[in-house]
Amino acid sequence: LISYEEKPDQVKVVFDANQKNGVNVRESYTVSENGIDITLGHYGEGFFLPILDFDGKISTNVEVTQSSITAYYRGCFCRYSFEGDISDPELYYNRNGRYKVFCVKTKAVHIEMGRMDL
Repeated sequence: LISYEEKPDQVKVVFDANQKNGVNVRESYTVSENGIDITLGHYGEGFFLPILDFDGKISTNVEVTQSSITAYYRGCFCRYSFEGDISDPELYYNRNGRYKVFCVKTKAVHIEMGRMDL
């Protein structure tokens, strides 16, 4: 842990993540009512964003634009916003269902989550 800062309207945590190749990537997480902001330091190359696609009964509606991925599932949404190149999704499976995994080459991602009926 590099730093921890708590304010009335947000919490910010900064730490170094040790990679398999021995490189440390500094990561910064800021959580507030507006969502979660994740920023990578100098050696960060991007993010893998797994989106639940199908849980065995219900499919997720996934909308992809040049700067965001939004998943709508059971009355809720999760939106990843970014500036960077996005890959075509690859499918992965586990006991919880099928996932579309996107690779986004960017240094920062903003995540918003909420209910659609509010």
